[in-house]
Amino acid sequence: MLVSVVIITKNQRSFLEQTLPRITGQRGLLQPPEVIVVDSGSTDGACAFALQQGARLICLKPHEFGYAHAHNAGAAVATGEIVVRLSGDAIPANRDWLSSLVAPFADASVACTWGGQSLPAGLHSAWERWSQHLLHKEPRDAAPVRIMGRARTILGSNMAVRRRLWKAHPYDERLAQAEDYAWAHHWLKTGAWAGVFVPGAVVVHGHDEPLFPAMRRSLTQSALQGLILAGLIGRGAPPRPDPPLVSLTRT
Repeated sequence: MLVSVVIITKNQRSFLEQTLPRITGQRGLLQPPEVIVVDSGSTDGACAFALQQGARLICLKPHEFGYAHAHNAGAAVATGEIVVRLSGDAIPANRDWLSSLVAPFADASVACTWGGQSLPAGLHSAWERWSQHLLHKEPRDAAPVRIMGRARTILGSNMAVRRRLWKAHPYDERLAQAEDYAWAHHWLKTGAWAGVFVPGAVVVHGHDEPLFPAMRRSLTQSALQGLILAGLIGRGAPPRPDPPLVSLTRT
């Protein structure tokens, strides 16, 4: 199956310089993945580098940016059966990352998968390290975990979804955060679809930020997840008209 990798970014060329070659070097796939970079106003040469590496480039205006909106824009032009969400500052940790992340889709009842993460060397955030210990402590050789009924913590920066399900229910653009969790919960709560956590599909990812902003971000995420579980938010909305996009490919 063809896999599309959607990377959202702004002024993260230094990360793309590591990520794009690692995606090209992934093994265990029947065909090379399609790479789509959704940029929202980079001024550091990230766009030019993405095109040089053969990625497709989608340009959003900075004021249009939102995580759900950016990932919807990327998925809208993707041609793969499976669409991977990858944050601009998340770097695949090994050459089997992508094949591990998409392997569970051989089961026709799997709606989405997500992998683990390891923290970048030199990261000093105590809150991030504590969160890592709680949420991503499974050994990389642990077996994938199949989940139905209720979504557990989703790592939307390292996640894959079945594109036909995304087309039926795009990410809720009214949510500033937790649109990944809302999307997964929408399908898992039916009992007909499963999500799979794949500990071995690891990316290097973390935020080195002061304690209180980090706590606020995490607690906001938890509160939104609670509201989603209660059915108060994140139930989706009619798609809004597509904004003007500039879609570029290397010539």
